[in-house]
Amino acid sequence: MILDAMDKIEQLVKAAHPEFIEIKGLPYMLGYDGLQPVISTGPKTISLHTLDGLVDFINEFVKDPISGDELTVTIEDFKTVSVSGKVVPTNHFYRFNYVVSSAEKQRFEFATNSVHGGWYSLEDFVIALMTNFEQTDVTKNLLEILGNVKETAVINHVDDGASQSVNTSAGIDRVLTKKVPNPVKLRPFRTFLEIEQPESLFVCRLKSGAKNGEMPTVALFEADGGLWKMDAISKISAYLAPALPTNVPIIK
Repeated sequence: MILDAMDKIEQLVKAAHPEFIEIKGLPYMLGYDGLQPVISTGPKTISLHTLDGLVDFINEFVKDPISGDELTVTIEDFKTVSVSGKVVPTNHFYRFNYVVSSAEKQRFEFATNSVHGGWYSLEDFVIALMTNFEQTDVTKNLLEILGNVKETAVINHVDDGASQSVNTSAGIDRVLTKKVPNPVKLRPFRTFLEIEQPESLFVCRLKSGAKNGEMPTVALFEADGGLWKMDAISKISAYLAPALPTNVPIIK
């Protein structure tokens, strides 16, 4: 028990007064947790949400004659781009991140199955399609069909087991049966708004209301296996390249 108490006291002393040593020119701290590398802190990372802000930072940074650092732009994924300095050998080969720009989170929820999440009422889906997607001829066609659904039942075709139709209003007392297009190519807002949003395939599905008289619900299922993310990264690189100094590399 006495030995345990003495060991505890020794740990507290090491925590309060760690020993700093140098090994092969690199600083380490010897405390009660053992030997730990000492990483010098750099400037606080700036958080942005646009590509233009990132470009502005770099163009101002390279004008500073006392910064003396080499910058690298890394496109980490479809929604994150960072700006870092050169590797510092005397700081355990650490690289400081000066800026991280993150695209705003997408607001549209895509469905993953026929039961949970991503299913919208017709009215909510129409609003979401108008506000969370680039408007194209495909979205216009889909809006015309779904915005005029008149009856509650969804017609599931037995010929292929996948096609669906709905009855839509076509004027006073006139009803037309319209086939829901599938798959559809859409451009949801999923990456930085400065670039053209990547186009990808989606499957649009409808379900008749759970109760008699309820209007159908609608969902979109992603159908390209995530290839759009690679397209987004390429578009980000193409947007940044002409806007940055030629000596700033872009890694993707």
